[in-house]
Amino acid sequence: MSRSQRGEVVPLVLWLVVFLANASGAEFVIQKPAQSWGDRSPQEVVFSPGGNLLGITDPTGGRVVIVDVLRRQVIREYSDLRKPAGIEWSFSGSRLFVCEQEGDAVAVLDPSSGSILARWETGSRPAGLMLSGPNAGLLVAETGRHHLAVLDSDSGTTLRRIPVVRHPTGIAIQPGTRLAVMGNFLPGGSALDPAVASVVSLVDFDRGLVLANWLLPAGSTLVRGVAVSQDGRWAYVAHVLARFQLPLTQLSRGWMTGNCISILDLRNRRLLATVLLDRIMEGAADPWGVCCSRDGRWLWVTLSGVHQLARLDLAGLHRRLEGVIETTTDPPTGPGNVWEEIRRNPERRDLLMNDLDALSRAGLIDVFPLPGTGPRGLALSPDQRWLAVACYYSGEILLLASDSGRIEARIKLGGDSAAASGPERRGERIFHDATYAFQHWLSCSTCHPEGRADGLNWDLLNDGIGSLKNTRSLLWAYRTPPVMSLGVRASMEIAVQAGFRHSQFCQPSEGELDDVRAYLRSLRPERSPYRLKDGSLTERARRGQAIFQSPDTRCGLCHPAPLLTDLRLHGVGTSAVAGEDPPLDTPTLAEIWRTAPYLHHGGAVTIRDVLTTWNQLQLHGRTAHLTKEDIEALVEYLLSL
Repeated sequence: MSRSQRGEVVPLVLWLVVFLANASGAEFVIQKPAQSWGDRSPQEVVFSPGGNLLGITDPTGGRVVIVDVLRRQVIREYSDLRKPAGIEWSFSGSRLFVCEQEGDAVAVLDPSSGSILARWETGSRPAGLMLSGPNAGLLVAETGRHHLAVLDSDSGTTLRRIPVVRHPTGIAIQPGTRLAVMGNFLPGGSALDPAVASVVSLVDFDRGLVLANWLLPAGSTLVRGVAVSQDGRWAYVAHVLARFQLPLTQLSRGWMTGNCISILDLRNRRLLATVLLDRIMEGAADPWGVCCSRDGRWLWVTLSGVHQLARLDLAGLHRRLEGVIETTTDPPTGPGNVWEEIRRNPERRDLLMNDLDALSRAGLIDVFPLPGTGPRGLALSPDQRWLAVACYYSGEILLLASDSGRIEARIKLGGDSAAASGPERRGERIFHDATYAFQHWLSCSTCHPEGRADGLNWDLLNDGIGSLKNTRSLLWAYRTPPVMSLGVRASMEIAVQAGFRHSQFCQPSEGELDDVRAYLRSLRPERSPYRLKDGSLTERARRGQAIFQSPDTRCGLCHPAPLLTDLRLHGVGTSAVAGEDPPLDTPTLAEIWRTAPYLHHGGAVTIRDVLTTWNQLQLHGRTAHLTKEDIEALVEYLLSL
């Protein structure tokens, strides 16, 4: 059955949003519907030290599940966890540590009794963690305010908090050192910078120092999986490579987005190469989990958007990167062969990020289709025999033989999630499914992770070639028409259909489009990490609130309560196209703490830049008369929205 046939029109399940309009014009309470999004959503998976158990997070169900590997069944569940994210076993296997992203805590679980032993307070939105060694610190990636925290693994006391670049996610320890390799999920710079990209940080977590920030190739974003070789020489990082400087018309050549592994040389502290996981006629959209075999021979990567698992021959790849070509297995070399270019000059490894055939031509990649949908977390058993893959949308764990990629078991974590799901869940699945797109290069979530924004500027067909603009969050898109920076779509409902047509070159059924619309309606603001634990404003933010409302600043004229936008278009001098100043749609300020860079051209890295550097004409509120302290207060208030 085709996609256009299998969808059906269903009633939309709306999320009830109750606004309490107070003096700030920005306070609100959000109530979830009673319906769940499906039975199970396994995201992260980790083997116990003995290899006989799997710990699994289920963020939508608020659960952690333990599976007996030999019996292939669930033996324990923990419920009422607040969006569990990263997960890690203690070295003895007697405890299981789990990030609670919505609880700003690490939960300590007892796998024997099934009890929650403790909850350790962390910074905002912890999303990843790793033990740094036996009886050593617990490293926690705090995404809300961009820190790597080090907790005492016995008491949970925070020993130090280390600032990193932006939205830290994957963590890997360099064996034999006190160094962590950390991926920063989103770029931290101006979208007007042609080299803008995410960075990978090398952190000395004992001394609390960032030793290096490796800038990935221009357009790199959505850094998720990170792995380090057992010998400590190499780090492997999975990410998207956005060709944001090209118009969307290049999609047919694979140049809209690439899906990559970047290789870092930890000994010499440099980026060695970035290789494409894509093939000439098929993208490898949205790489997620990464793991490396102990002998350094293989690297596995889950390709979440296309429901596949990739395996790279690392030993062969590293030989190639040093200029060694096995002529007995290679096709004839000649002009245009990237490996021949690298053989002549190994510094030409940069060519690999633009070569869709390099890995396939050299026989360095195998791709295994998976029966589950939405593969994300990935783990290799201690004996190197099994691979465990968490399939988010089909609600199951796949066990694969690591030598062959053969599926040995499918372990369902509950009922049939796909059958039980409502329109929001089905829409979320479509939103993250790159097989809807032409040649599978990208999904909706490639540019809108979690329905938000990737931090880059794009030239899309949806509002015409030549209208470069910064990606916008889709939060409240259904409540804040018109849609698109130029306001060319009257509503979110129309924009969803146009987005598939003009960005993915496909036409889902009306039922499928309705499901995606239902998913976008379900997106709700998360509590800002700049608020107090009880959700209230800090004293400085309350002062900034008064400045925001003041007739002297006029901020509230274009961003009034309750939507924090006047739903109108204004010419404010922030087009990304030089010499143009078209009327642009006023965005909502909801969740502005997570949507940097700012303005339609993405040139303002911080809110402070919006109010100062990029406000010389006083078109973004009248702020020239404010003192430095006033600006800081206003910034804190805006970040609290």
